[in-house]
Amino acid sequence: MKMIKWLSVLACFAIGLVTGNMAHAAPTHFSVTAIIPNNQIDKRQTYFDLRMVPKQTQTIQVRIDNISDQKITVIPSIINATTTLYGDINYTDKHAKMDESMKFPLTSIVKQVRPVTLNGRESRLLPLKLVMPEEKQNGVILGSIHFIEKNNSTVETQKHPAVLVQNQYAYVIGLKLTEGTAVQPDLHFNSIKKQTLNNQKIVSVNIQNSRPVIVHDLSVKTRLMKAGSEKILQSSTRKNMRMAPNSNFGLPIIRNLASLHPGKYVVHLSAEANGQSWKADRTFVIKGDEAAPPHRLSPGAPFYKWLGGAVFIVCIAIIFYLLGKRQRKSKREKKGRTNK
Repeated sequence: MKMIKWLSVLACFAIGLVTGNMAHAAPTHFSVTAIIPNNQIDKRQTYFDLRMVPKQTQTIQVRIDNISDQKITVIPSIINATTTLYGDINYTDKHAKMDESMKFPLTSIVKQVRPVTLNGRESRLLPLKLVMPEEKQNGVILGSIHFIEKNNSTVETQKHPAVLVQNQYAYVIGLKLTEGTAVQPDLHFNSIKKQTLNNQKIVSVNIQNSRPVIVHDLSVKTRLMKAGSEKILQSSTRKNMRMAPNSNFGLPIIRNLASLHPGKYVVHLSAEANGQSWKADRTFVIKGDEAAPPHRLSPGAPFYKWLGGAVFIVCIAIIFYLLGKRQRKSKREKKGRTNK
C-alpha cells in the first residue's frame, strides 16, 4: 500500500511536468497614464496618437503612480515597433533588428528618457522630449514607451539581453507620430530562408513593408511546386495579419522541410492588404541532408514534458497492476476461507 501511495505522489509530480512550469508574476507596484496633448489625432485613445510637422519640438508627459508603500524606481525605454513572425505588431522587443528602410526610428526622436524614483504613494510626471527630423516624411513613425520596475532581475537583463525575466510586469504606452499625408504600403517578397523553429526544419519567406504605414488585414497565400511541375505539393493561407511601418518578418511557408524530397522547388506567393495586391515567385533547393528527418522528440515539445509524460504513463500502469494484483490476492484469500 505504501508503494501505491509513493507512486501516486510521483504521478502527480509527472502531471506537473506535463502541464508546464507557469509562474505567477509578482504584483505590480506602479501604474502609468499618458497625458494626452492638444495635437492628439484620436482623443478617444489612451495612447499617444500625435500629428507632427518637420522640425517640431514637443514635450509629452506620462504620469507614473507608485501604488505601494515602498520606494521604487521605474525605468522607461523607447522601443521601435516591429513585426513578429506570426504577423502582428510587436511593441515590446527592444532588441529587434530595424528594417533597412527605416529612416527615422522612434528611438532617434524621443529624447531625455531617464529612470524615475518615487517614494511610497507618490505620483510624478515623466517628461519626454520629441524632436522631429528636419526632412519631411509622409506617413507614420510607430513604437512604444516601455516601463518596468528596477530590481536585480532588471539589472541582470540589461547586462545580458538574452536573459529572460518572466516574473515581472511591464507597462507599454503606444506612441504613434503622423506627419504629412497617408502613404500606401509597398510589400516585397525577399529571400527564402531555411531555418529551425521549435526544433523543426522549416522554410520561411521574408516579407518587407518598406513604407511608413501600418499594414492592416494582410493575407498571404502560398503554393509549393516542384520546379517544372504544375502539381501543388503544399498550399497555405494566412489572414488577418498586420505589419509595422518600415519592418519585415519571416513568414513560415513550409513547416516540415523533412517531408520534401531533395530538388529544386518554386513557391508562388500572393498577398493582399489595404486594397492592394502583390505577387511573386521564389525558388529554393533542398539538399539530401536537409531532407533527412531531424533527430527530435517532437516539434516544440520540451524534453522535460516528454520525460514527465513517460513517467506519468509508467506510474499509472504500475498502480493499476498493483491494484489488480492486490484485488486478485484478496479474492484468493476470500475463496480459501469459503472453502474451509
